[in-house]
Amino acid sequence: PTLINATDANGDTALHQALRNKKLDKDVIRLLLNKEAKLDTNNKGVYHNNQLIWRGETPLHEALEENENITKEIIELLL
Repeated sequence: PTLINATDANGDTALHQALRNKKLDKDVIRLLLNKEAKLDTNNKGVYHNNQLIWRGETPLHEALEENENITKEIIELLL
């Protein structure tokens, strides 16, 4: 579970990346969830001139906001 939830410099986990990917491979998403990928990990917010421009988001927020290919089936996997 530790490695599956590792974050990159932006605070993204593998689940953030998988849900942002336009291909939305539900098998990859299911695998990450079966390996205990956390749904509540916020990535880092973006600051400019010490003002928050964009707050950190969970994988579900990323999927809903960033990916027009999201399907009901994938959302149900996340709930």
